[in-house]
Amino acid sequence: VSQSRYEMACKNALMGNKVLFISLEMDTEDILDDFSRKYSGITVEEEYDKKIPEHKDIAYERKKNELRKIPNLTLEGIRRNSGVDWETIAALIEKHPETDIVFLDNLDLIVGRERENDWSRQKRIVGSIMAFTAEKHIPLILIHHYRKSMSGKDYGMDELAGSGKIGDGADRIVKITRNETPEANYPDKYQTVLHLQKGRGYLS
Repeated sequence: VSQSRYEMACKNALMGNKVLFISLEMDTEDILDDFSRKYSGITVEEEYDKKIPEHKDIAYERKKNELRKIPNLTLEGIRRNSGVDWETIAALIEKHPETDIVFLDNLDLIVGRERENDWSRQKRIVGSIMAFTAEKHIPLILIHHYRKSMSGKDYGMDELAGSGKIGDGADRIVKITRNETPEANYPDKYQTVLHLQKGRGYLS
């Protein structure tokens, strides 16, 4: 999933759309590093032991330089411990007035207000997002990471308090699953499958 979010942003930018990718998980330089590492197939063990094969190191630097040179792609990273609220994100988007599409990673890291429970937080944030997109006419792609329960069930938007409002308001809901076979080699290890869970305007 982590690589797919970047690929979607890059492909939209290369198609001519002015893309703003906002991460609430890492700063801007870390976004470049994360995507380039995954693209080149560098493993945690190789990095930890400082034994990265030369061809992977070359691929890493090449991808990082390619990302920096995409003219329509703007990366903005805000660390999760910064306590980012929706108003801060909206202000950041407005600093890029020519933006055609926004990717926001990760929806669940937007903080609430003092003494606000999780259900109220989600309801308020969703309302703010829907009002913002309706006013600005900017498509906003919200990225939320699935996790598995002890029973193996996928939990995603349905585990978020108030997430029914997200599902009701969204025009598209796409689930992206990653190959999680531990012994899979690159590039199969990062192969992903997209499933359209909701598509307003499409025949079911």
